[in-house]
Amino acid sequence: MGVYIDGVGKISSGQPGITDFTSTVPSSKLRRCCRYTKLAASCADLALQDCSGYSDLSPYRIGTVVSTGYGSSEYYIQFADEVVQDDPQICSPSVFAQTVPNTCLGQICIINGFKGAGTLLRGGDPLEYSSLLLKLGKADMILCGQVEEWSDELMESFGDLDPSRGARFAEGAVFAVLRTNATDKTYCEVLSSSSVNLGFNPLLDKNDDLTDLIAEVLNGYTDEVIYTSANGTWFDDRELEAVKRSMGDVVCVSPKETYGEALGSSFMLSVVQAAVDLRDRKYKSAVVTGFDMSGNYMAVRLGAL
Repeated sequence: MGVYIDGVGKISSGQPGITDFTSTVPSSKLRRCCRYTKLAASCADLALQDCSGYSDLSPYRIGTVVSTGYGSSEYYIQFADEVVQDDPQICSPSVFAQTVPNTCLGQICIINGFKGAGTLLRGGDPLEYSSLLLKLGKADMILCGQVEEWSDELMESFGDLDPSRGARFAEGAVFAVLRTNATDKTYCEVLSSSSVNLGFNPLLDKNDDLTDLIAEVLNGYTDEVIYTSANGTWFDDRELEAVKRSMGDVVCVSPKETYGEALGSSFMLSVVQAAVDLRDRKYKSAVVTGFDMSGNYMAVRLGAL
């Protein structure tokens, strides 16, 4: 059984600061939602508009998988400030509700009427997990995405660290519709995935030993292009060394030059860029890499139809 990317949506300026976007979801359906949820719901809607019709599918067979590094950071900070400044018992319930990371997933399901498998991941590879659910027959379609909203305090905390120097931090939201059948709108096929835990977050610490681990993940790939995790930091040279060791003289593309270091949405932003290139027949197959805030290094192989 194959797994195919059938529709995509993304919101990202690639620049530091809040991204200016217009929600495609009616404001009545996003009433009282935080910006983090609005960002995710709007991007999910873009992906659904881009895919083939799915009205014939049972809502109980449509799943939703969302991954984020830090969730609704601004509401975490706002709620924490209320706790520090006032009696915790009088903290705003509406603010507290928006600090739960899966608030965006729930809202997406409510808006679209999806009642299938729903999962919020804090790190890891949402594409691999979604593909597994489809192959196990747990769903016929899955809306898979990542979202990371801008937070001055969060981004500044990374920027002050030596391992992060050189990175251009940004926010982003990205979703892909995954199906088990190709359609006239299909971008590419998800061929395989692999991963390893580095034991540290490359944005927080440095460790030269990661080259061997990355090389092991990429060993055996013979594709003509790789969309790397390069983000302008010390990490780039180590990954490039591993790529050359495992894949030889392969074309290297750095999506973060466009999207910036978007923390918990970087991997899927790279996947979508590769999917578009494969749909346009720029390459026959591609490998896309990424790492998350828990130190997981991930690689997915995509093939053109």
